[in-house]
Amino acid sequence: MLRESCSKLGLPRHKWAMNYSKEELAALSQEILRLHEDWGLGVCLSVALHSKLHSLYGSRRIITPEEFEEFKRLYHAGELFPTVTKEKH
Repeated sequence: MLRESCSKLGLPRHKWAMNYSKEELAALSQEILRLHEDWGLGVCLSVALHSKLHSLYGSRRIITPEEFEEFKRLYHAGELFPTVTKEKH
């Protein structure tokens, strides 16, 4: 959402919030809230899960509820990050 908000507002993407002026932060906050209303609230994910989600379903589009449910099923079944098994000697 930050990428899209910066693009719409014509702002560069900074790594740190302190690199934006108070006015820019206010505009970004308003735009991100607007996007939340358009997209829904979303789900908090770790960086690893977020990356895996987009590697499976694409990174340039909104993930559908059905895709997210499938992703949850795969996660809970242990299919997203299979553990490495050690050979028994």
